[in-house]
This record gives sequence, structure tokens and C-alpha cells, in this order.
Amino acid sequence: SWAIKVKYKNIWEFTSYTTGLSIVSLMLLGLGINYLLPTFHIIKPLSFLPILTSLNVFLGLLWSYVFVRNNPIPLTTSHITISAKNIFLSIIPIIFPILSIIGALSLNNNNTNIFTMIMLGAIAAFVMLLTVLRDKISQHVFPWTLFMISLSLLFMTSLRGWYITGHDVYLEYFIFQLTKAQEIWKMSNFQDPYNACLSITILPTIISKITHINDFYIYKALYQIIFSTSIIATYLFIRRLLNPFLSFLGTFVIVSLPTFMTDMPMLNRQEIALLFFALLLHALFNNALSRKIKWTLFILFGFGLLLSHYSTTYIAMGLFIGAFLMHLPLRIAGIHSGIKTCIQKIDSKLGLLDNKPNLHIGMILILLAAAFIWNVNITNTSHGISTTITKVFNDLRTSHFAKSKSDPAAYGLLSNKKPTPQSLLNTYIETTTQFVRKFNSENAFLSKDTYSQTPVTPGSQIKLPLTIIGQELSKLHINVFNLNDQLKQLYAKVIQIFIVVGFIAIFFFKKHISNFEKEYLILTITFFGILVFETILPGGSIDYGILRLFQQGMILFSIPLLMGGLALLSVFDFISKSIKTYILSFIFMFFFLYLSGFIPTLTGGYYPQLNVSNAGFYYDAYYTHTLDKVSMDWLSKNRDTKTPVQSDWFTLKRIHTYEQFYSIDGLIPSVIRVNSYVYLSVSNLRTGQVIIYANGAPLYYKYDFNFLNNNKNLIYNNGGSKIYR
Repeated sequence: SWAIKVKYKNIWEFTSYTTGLSIVSLMLLGLGINYLLPTFHIIKPLSFLPILTSLNVFLGLLWSYVFVRNNPIPLTTSHITISAKNIFLSIIPIIFPILSIIGALSLNNNNTNIFTMIMLGAIAAFVMLLTVLRDKISQHVFPWTLFMISLSLLFMTSLRGWYITGHDVYLEYFIFQLTKAQEIWKMSNFQDPYNACLSITILPTIISKITHINDFYIYKALYQIIFSTSIIATYLFIRRLLNPFLSFLGTFVIVSLPTFMTDMPMLNRQEIALLFFALLLHALFNNALSRKIKWTLFILFGFGLLLSHYSTTYIAMGLFIGAFLMHLPLRIAGIHSGIKTCIQKIDSKLGLLDNKPNLHIGMILILLAAAFIWNVNITNTSHGISTTITKVFNDLRTSHFAKSKSDPAAYGLLSNKKPTPQSLLNTYIETTTQFVRKFNSENAFLSKDTYSQTPVTPGSQIKLPLTIIGQELSKLHINVFNLNDQLKQLYAKVIQIFIVVGFIAIFFFKKHISNFEKEYLILTITFFGILVFETILPGGSIDYGILRLFQQGMILFSIPLLMGGLALLSVFDFISKSIKTYILSFIFMFFFLYLSGFIPTLTGGYYPQLNVSNAGFYYDAYYTHTLDKVSMDWLSKNRDTKTPVQSDWFTLKRIHTYEQFYSIDGLIPSVIRVNSYVYLSVSNLRTGQVIIYANGAPLYYKYDFNFLNNNKNLIYNNGGSKIYR
């Protein structure tokens, strides 16, 4: 950042920009030496010595450039109010990540969740305290608090388990280990879109080689620290338009989303991509930057986004192209003086600033060209987007409104019917059985007379036992499960209603907004259109999770969200402005306590969550138990490599990551082979169930595992997992 003469207004802008520029520099440097050094017969360019030498040369050249150009220090002084109150309020958030770490370790040792519960309650209380003191404290307290809260919420999920815990992170870790072991990055080593994400291949390899941090904790800890800086960039982006407290509150809603707390620590490539997305938007609308520097940062952060995650890039490209096309007629019409005057009058009445366009066609074309070269010519990974587009067009040609969507889409305002578990299970059994037997001889499987005697029925994840609070609610004839489930749906509806109302109210609450640019509004409307489009089309909502899309869009939606909430509260004229702020803050704080698992854990009677419990879907599906790791190691060393291994889909991911071979997805009796290993995980045996993904949502099913005892030989049992042959 020093070399390109970026002037920063405060330490937070410096921190977020420097983090982004450092990461994109590492990825580009790693990519460069990966291709360049082999021409000099250095066959392992990503080994320690080439990386260290290249970094030293790169930094030496940058320092020399800065010295020759005599560039000034980029950070300008900003006034920070030093007082006992501000110091005290800055120390308190440090406790949050400490409690988060202790809480995760306690649960990993099968002990209490009290530390995590205290942390969540303390965060909510601290948010309300800042609401009370919002006009009496330094504005620097807000971004610092957001960083600490973000880190705490990410740690309470990422640090669960002694190994890798999560969904996508298993394949991400495998890709990382593949690149690190071979000390060179090649798409031919694993032709998959994941391998095209330098954020999980070259970047962690460089970090591992230089720092020697445990590989698990590069993903579990370091990436969470990096991702938390994206929250600072998000706060700064919102801060352009709103006052410090409302910017804090809007950003707090973003970190309160279930996708942020639960899923983002398992999506490391998207964490890095969202950092670049936030920085892209902030740089694009940072009017303190010169045109040259704005272009430079946009291209660098755009390259970082492109090299980090394909789906996030596609959404960003669609956003920029759509917004540019929406804005283009207004730009063209503005050439005519009469029309320009009319547009200016409308903008004046709406309170819109029509500054010189920030988003230029040249920026979009550069990113489009780079995306084409990277995805088509270099990595050959463009088939993913083409497959999704094909599904979408197929949906458009059919009665797509009658189709079932992914489970998260069912919480949308435009949601439709949701299939029953039995129908999903029947479809799964039928399609899986037909597919597997299509490519194998019937003699390879157990006979129909044998497996048909073991029925397969829908199961369910366990519910927490009712606590004293839950029992008291039950005495009042309140169904605790239904209460929690309705709160979940209520939150989804409230957020969406606030945003929809906010698009209208945003023009009538100018006292809360400053420097409101037309281009920002167009970007927000465009992203809203993308979200609606994905919600109503089944193919899109399953291929790219709607919750992940919403998480990406919240950086733009947070302002209409706040304006919608304030507008709805303004209906009550007898309530003062200050009280309305308290109410809005309390609403978001309450839903944070619910979504984080705090309230369901207090009441019991609802599904447990990974961050506060050793049970529930995420624990059953994604947690690696030590006994599983031991049995996988045994199987890897003692198996006949010509004999297939069967397991459930989630165990398949763990076996591939830790042991570098694939098991066969499927444990239903109709696909059990006569000659195969059958692996039952700790989760399978503890719950007596198997989990699958059906229509984008998890589904439990159960059958009597004595079926395996009667038709297979038990060859391994360590008290947690079993292996049959």
C-alpha cells in the first residue's frame, strides 16, 4: 500500500487494505514463481527456500521503489479520544475470543458449554451497553469491537474438534495438503474447481512453509483472523453513509447471521473472497482515492477475488455487469441537456448524489478478460458456471414455481412447497440404487430377498432435553420446539421485510444517511434482483447456497435493512427517537442470541448447535472424532486396495481428506456389495442413523445395523467405529 501511495484516513482503513494487498501479493507472487522457477530447473518452486528468497526479493524491490520515490507514510493521523471509558470499553471485547477458545476446547473434551454461553451473553450485553453510550464514546471502539466479536463467533465453530471440522473444508484441506506435499501447484494434479482457488492452495502453502504453523490451525485460526478484517472493511463501507453507531449495528447484523457463525469457518476460500469483495466495494466508493489509485486497487482486489473463489467471483461479476447496464441508460440520457436537467431534479427530490461514475466499463472488461483466461485457458474450470446456467434455463422453460427448492430457500418470502422427508428418502433410495447397480453386475450385491427385509425409514436429529426454563414454558402450554422453530422463521421474514421496506424508506430517512450515491442504490437493487432470481429458481438455489449469497449481499443490504427497521418503528409517533434506536438494537440483539444457539440451549427442546453442544446435525455430520481418525488410519494400512470401501457421504469426505482414497457413497441395504468394506462412523453408531443430502437439505434415515452383522463379517471395532467385510 505504501508503494502505490494510498492515503489512509485511520488505522482501520490501513489494516483492512493492507491485509487485502498482502494476501493478493502472496497469491500472485506464489503463482508467478510456480510458473517461472521451473524454467530455471527448480522443480519445487513452493518449497521453503524458493519462497523465502522470492519474498525477500519482492519486499526488497518494494522498499527500494518506496525509497527512490520518497513516498510518504500512508497513514494520516486521526484523532483518538483517550479516556478511561474508551480504554475500558476497548479492553472488554478482548475477553470474547478468550472465552470462545476456552469454550471450544471445553466442548472438545466433552465438558461444559458454559464458557461459550457466557461469551454469547456478554456480547449481547455489550452491544446494548454500546447502544446506551453510542454518543459518548470514541468511534474507534466500534470497529475494534466488531473485529473481536467476529473473531469470537468464528472461533467458537472453527476450533471445534482436534482435526478439521466442517463441510467444504475437508476438500479444501486435501487440496492444500496436495499442493504443500508436491511443492508445486498444478491443475493436472486434481482437476477440480477447488484446485483453482489459490486461497486454499498456494496461499496456505506459503504460510505453512514460512511460519510452520500447524496446518490444521492455518484454517482453524489464522484464516479466521484474516476473515475478521473483512468485517472492518464492511463497517468502513457502511460508515460512508451512516453514523458510527448505525454502521456498527448494521455490521453486527452481518456477523449475527447463521451463515457467518456456522458456515463461513468451513468455507475458507469464500472467507478470503469475501474480504476482497468488501475491499472492492469500499475502494470503488472511496472518494478520497485518486482515479489512478482506485483503478489499481479495484484491479488488484478483483484479481484477489478471482483467484480466491469462483462462485463469489461470478456473483460479483454479475453484480457489476448488471449495475453498469442499469446505470448506462441514465448516463446516455444525461448527455442531452434537457433530459440531464430533468434527471437532476428527480435526483434532488430523492436526495441522490449523481457523482462521476465509480464503476467503469474498463474495470469490468479487465476482470472479465482475467476471469476468461483463468477459468477457461489456465484452469479449465468454466464447466461449473455453464452447468448452473443450463439448469437455470431449464427451470425457466418448465413450471419451475411448482418445483421444490433447497431447504434455506423455503424461508424466503417467495418460498413454495417443501417436500416431505419420506418423499425425499424414497427418491434417494430409488435413484441411488438404480445408479449404482447400473454400472455393476447384480451378483456384486446382496440379493433383493436379503436387503428387502430391512426397511429404511426417515429418521431425525435429536432434540435437547427441556431445561428448567423449557419445563416452565411447557407448563404454560407453550410448545418449546414450535416456539424456537417459529422464531427461526420469524427472523428470516423480519430481515427480508426490513430490507424490502428499506428500499422505499431509504429516501425518507435522509437524517440518517449522508452522501447517498445513485450508483450505490443501483448496485443494491441489482444484488436484490440476483437474490430474488436465485430464490425462485430451484437449480440456482441448490448449486450455490442462497444463505451464502445472502451473506455476500448483506454488505449492500445492511443500509436498507436499518432504514426499513427505523421506518417501521416510526409508525409509533409516541416513541422517542432514542427509544426507537434501543428497540432496533434489542431486536437484533435478541435474534443474535437465538441464532447463536444461546436461547435454544437455555430452553432446550430444540435442535442442538455445534458451537454450544456435542450433538446436532453439524456435530453428527462434520465432527471428526479421534476414534474415527484411528479407525481410518487402520483401514488405510490394512485394506485390500482392490476391495471397495462403503460409507456414508460425510464419512467419505473425511476418509478422502485424511487417507487420500475414496470410499463409495452409500450405506442403504440395496447398494451394499458382497465383497466390500463397510465403514460405520462414531456418528452412525451413536445415533443409529445415517445422514444424506437431499434437495440441498440434510436428511436422516435409519435401519437396523444388525443387517450388517447378519450379512457381513465384523473385522474392526475400537468402541466408537466399526468396519465390516
